[in-house]
Amino acid sequence: MKTMTISTDSRPVRIPLVALAVLGYAVFLRLCYCLLVHGTVLLYGGWKEEIIYHVANILPMAAMAGGCACIVFLVTDRGVLRERFFLKSCVDAVLTFILTWAGYFALLAIYRLFHQSWNVDYGGIIVIFLVTWLLTECFYYMIRSRRELKKAEYQKLRAVQYQFDAFRAQVNPHFLFNSLNMLMDIIETDTKKAGRFTEALSDIYRYVLQTHSKSSVCLSDEMAFLESYLHILGLKYNNFLSVRMEVSADCGKKRIVPFTMQLLIENVTKHNVISEKCPMEVKIDINEENIIIANRIARKKNGVSSGLGLKYLQSQYEAAGKVFSVTDDGEYFTASVPYV
Repeated sequence: MKTMTISTDSRPVRIPLVALAVLGYAVFLRLCYCLLVHGTVLLYGGWKEEIIYHVANILPMAAMAGGCACIVFLVTDRGVLRERFFLKSCVDAVLTFILTWAGYFALLAIYRLFHQSWNVDYGGIIVIFLVTWLLTECFYYMIRSRRELKKAEYQKLRAVQYQFDAFRAQVNPHFLFNSLNMLMDIIETDTKKAGRFTEALSDIYRYVLQTHSKSSVCLSDEMAFLESYLHILGLKYNNFLSVRMEVSADCGKKRIVPFTMQLLIENVTKHNVISEKCPMEVKIDINEENIIIANRIARKKNGVSSGLGLKYLQSQYEAAGKVFSVTDDGEYFTASVPYV
């Protein structure tokens, strides 16, 4: 019966192994039943009768066990039943009960064609049905728990991979190369501005190195990092990009996923036109419950979005048991950032 776990994963079902396990279970159950009820497994006169009558009783047990496994693992393992333990168990019991009695009466009708005095132990059928159903349910929920555990581990691994990819993106040579080019241009015209630019760039990479292995950071640290990042963006976009912040609560000690604010601002610059004719304002509302970041949409033509940054944030907050959500109504793009 344990081989039915194969069907709950993405691996192919090995039908011969499943059939062998079900048959072995039926033989074992038949022997246990005979020992408990009759005190012996030798119930008939000769060896031929022993084989014939034991096989005749084992076949319906095997059919019942196989049918029960199919119902529990395949038929009802979906939709709302998969999410509701009690409802699924009740449906499994009803369907298995119907299948058991239908199967027994069908086989009994066939057997009586050859032996008119075939007796049926209805009490034994009920006991065997209950044992089979309960064991199958136990196996199912053991397997499901293991599957959910593997899924949670996979989500954590995926979150770590996204975190690594995000860190690697932050130290992307292209970003550093463009920043140094901007610095060279500024040095020639304004040495004081170049000094502030260098300081901001240094703060950015210091923050990256300090937080790349952390799962959460203080909001105050993230906002200080964002200020340095916005300083560089202000030079790049000639101050046509502005950020308006509204703080309605003292949330500096609350924690969020590192680079959340930077990735959301980067998402704005990546997918929207920012120019003198089309300035961009981003509104950040920091309150006790969450952080809301919103911007008017001025989507670039021929813009291609991989969605990697948002997927990274969603996976990170999901790993922390929180919900990070975004909405796009065609006019405004809004992100809701929870605290962790």
